Amino acid sequence: MAPPPTPVAKDDQTGTGTRAHGWMNWTTVRGVALVLAGAVIMVGPREEALLVSLGAVLFAGWAVAELWFAFRRRGDARPAVGPISRTAMGVVLVIAALLLVLDDLPFSTVIGAALVLRGLLVGANVLTPRGRSARRDGVVMAASLVVFGVVVVVVPDTAVLAVRAGLGIGSMALGGIVLNMGLRQGAAGAESHQGHPATSPLDHRGAPALVNDWLVNRRLAAEDRAGLVETMFFEAPNKASKLASFWVMMVLATGIASFAVIQDSTAVVIGAMLVAPLMTPIMGVSAAAVNGWPTRLARSLVLVVAAAAAAVAVAWLIASWLPSVGDINTNTQIASRVEPSLLDFCIAVFAGAAGAYATVDPRVSSSLSGVAIAVALVPPLSVVGITLEQGAYGEAQGALLLFGTNVVSIVLAAVTVFVLMGFAALPPDREQRENLRRVVGVFGLGALVILVPLSLTSEDVWTEAADEGATHDVVTAWLPDDGSVQYVDVEAEGDRISVTLSGPELPGDTDGLLDDLSDKLGYRPKLSLRLVPSTVTEID
Repeated sequence: MAPPPTPVAKDDQTGTGTRAHGWMNWTTVRGVALVLAGAVIMVGPREEALLVSLGAVLFAGWAVAELWFAFRRRGDARPAVGPISRTAMGVVLVIAALLLVLDDLPFSTVIGAALVLRGLLVGANVLTPRGRSARRDGVVMAASLVVFGVVVVVVPDTAVLAVRAGLGIGSMALGGIVLNMGLRQGAAGAESHQGHPATSPLDHRGAPALVNDWLVNRRLAAEDRAGLVETMFFEAPNKASKLASFWVMMVLATGIASFAVIQDSTAVVIGAMLVAPLMTPIMGVSAAAVNGWPTRLARSLVLVVAAAAAAVAVAWLIASWLPSVGDINTNTQIASRVEPSLLDFCIAVFAGAAGAYATVDPRVSSSLSGVAIAVALVPPLSVVGITLEQGAYGEAQGALLLFGTNVVSIVLAAVTVFVLMGFAALPPDREQRENLRRVVGVFGLGALVILVPLSLTSEDVWTEAADEGATHDVVTAWLPDDGSVQYVDVEAEGDRISVTLSGPELPGDTDGLLDDLSDKLGYRPKLSLRLVPSTVTEID
C-alpha cells in the first residue's frame, strides 16, 4: 500500500502549493541572512578602498535618482527640491563619484561636501515661494544634511563607525522581525497538518510587506493603550495629584543626588537614580510623537525642560548653602559626568530602547529601575548646578551635554521601540506622519549636533588608548629577555607618553626605544621613563 501524499499548504493569494517544512521556509532563510549580513557589517573589514568603491556606487545611484525626479512628470504636490536643484545635484554627484575613483581626495571630504551641498540646495529651495508649503520639513532636512556633512568632515572615523552601526543594527533588527514571521509561519503550517486551518505562506512577499504585517498585527488593544496613556501623561482626572507627586519626587531625587555627588558616594547616587521620575515625561514625548498628539508632545517637552531647570536650581542652592563642597577636581562623581563620549550615547540608546520596551510590556516593567540606573538623568543635572555654583563653567557644560545626550538618545530609541511594539496608531494619517517626521527630524538633528563634541572627546580617548597599546608592545619587546626589568604601566596624554618600569636599572638603548616607538606610532612622542627600583633577595 502506497504511503499517503505529503500535505501541501495552499497560498491564498497565488493559489500555488508549497510543501511545509516547519521552520525551514524562505521567510526564515531571509531573516537569518539579514541577521548574518548585519553581523558582517558590524565586524567586517574597514579597508578604505572598499569604502571608496561603495561611496562611488552610492553616488552614482543617487545621481540617477536625482536626474530621474528632476525630469519626470510631477503631480500637483510641490516638491521639496526643484528640478533645477535636482539636476545640479545630479551633476555634482557624478563629479563626486569620479573624484572618489580617479582622485586622491579624502573619502570623508567628498562625502561631507556632497551632503552639505545637498542640504544647502534643499534650504534654498524651501525659501522660494514654490517651496513654502514644505518649509518646516525642508528646513529640518536641510539642517540635518548640513550638520551630518560637517560631522563626516570633522570626525570621519566616527561617522563611518556610526553608519556601519546603523546599517548593521538595522539589518539585524529587520532580520529578527522577518525571522520571527518565518517561525510563526512554520508553526502555523505545522498546525495545518494536524487538522487546523492553514495560513497563507509569506514566501512571495518582500521584507517591507512582512514588516508592515508585523506592525499591523502587533497593534495594542484600546484598553492597553489607555493604560499606557494613563501612566505616561499627567492628565485629568488626577492631573493635579500626579503633577504634585512628580515635583515632590523630582526635588527629593535632586537633593539626594546633589548630596551624594558632593559626598562622592556612588551608592547614594544610585538611590537618587531610582527615585527620579524624569523618565516618565521623556517616554511621554516619544509616545506623543508616534501617535500624532501635538498637545501632549508640547506638554511633555515643557515638563522635561522645567524639571531639568528646577533640578539645576535645587543643586545650585544646596551647593550655595553648604560651607564647602570639597575639591570638585578630585571628585569622581563629577569627573565621570563632565566628559561624555560616544559610549555614553550608545548606553543611552540601548537603555532608552529597554525602557520603552519595559513600558509597553508589563511582564518586564520591573526592569525600569535598572534602566534608571543605566541612564542617569538627575545626577548630571545636579553636577551642572554644583559646578555652576563653583564657577566651573566648562565642567557644567560637559554635564549638561551628558544630560542632553541621554534625553535625545532615549527619545529616538523609544520612538523606534514604540512603533515596533504596536503603540503607534497604524496606519498613520497625514497629520501624524508629519508630526512624527518633524519630531524625529528635530531630535535626529540634535543627535548630530551632540555627536560632534562627543566624537572629538571619544577620538582623543580612542587615540590615547591605541597609543598606550602600541607603546606596551614596543616597550615589552625592548626590555631584556632575562626579566630583570619589568613593564608596569603606560599613560598617554596627547603626544606625551609616560612609561613606568620596575627593575634595578634602565636598559641602555633608550634612543633605540624612541626610534622604534616613533615608527610604530607614526609620530615622535615626548617619552618619559619612570623606573621603580626593585631588588630580588633569594632566601634558602
